[in-house]
Amino acid sequence: MIEKEVWGVDYERYAVGKLLKRFVKQYNIKKVLEIPAAGVKAMPSIYSLALGEAGCEVTLVNADEKSKRIWSNLGFNVNFVDVIDITKTNFKNGEFDFVWNFAIFPELENKIELLEEMKRVSKRYVGVFAVNGYNVGSYVHRFLHKLKKIPWTHGDKKLLYYPNLRDLFLKGSLRISKIGTVDTPPWPDSIGFRDLRLHRLKIDFNKINWESNTIDYIKGKKYPFWIKLVYVFERIPMLFFVKLLYSHIYFVLGEKIT
Repeated sequence: MIEKEVWGVDYERYAVGKLLKRFVKQYNIKKVLEIPAAGVKAMPSIYSLALGEAGCEVTLVNADEKSKRIWSNLGFNVNFVDVIDITKTNFKNGEFDFVWNFAIFPELENKIELLEEMKRVSKRYVGVFAVNGYNVGSYVHRFLHKLKKIPWTHGDKKLLYYPNLRDLFLKGSLRISKIGTVDTPPWPDSIGFRDLRLHRLKIDFNKINWESNTIDYIKGKKYPFWIKLVYVFERIPMLFFVKLLYSHIYFVLGEKIT
């Protein structure tokens, strides 16, 4: 089955990519690990492409086979490593400048152990990006799951809220460097209609052939005007609690205590 990423995902990838490139400059990031390099109802294993564009050496854990070809075609500096248990890798202590994952953390088991492993292999920074539960669309999405009696499949609901993830970082002896938002366009986060459609089709997401406009945008080094225009709106300075009302994604960036 072929499934094309929707236009909202096109924008999300652009906004997240811009943020990651700022991280590279601000924190002098050169070597990156994405663990696991997964995807959530979108093409997996391409969330770190912006880091590759920025010249980083990127390592992806358990990357999707189809997405590996995309990385190769783009010519970025990338390594692919498959591990059985992502909480017990063979990477060296402090091997990477930045260790992160995107939107998958709430769905994983052994979160505490994974965060500890991320900290171990990081030289300094650990980042987790997650769906923001304060967004209006998030409440509608959860209501639709209840209304249609479809089990919630998006992981720990507590981690939709940044204070709970922040507390996990603090308990794991990670100093909080930054808590922020990204992907903050003037429309609500996934209300859930597309999600419910995919649920009804009983699709095995591992068997979907995803198509992503982002690949073409990167190859052509050109993004549509509408994406850039929305990004201008996103960059308008705003109080954090206001941003939370319309932000699709929040992130917690932690720093190892030395």
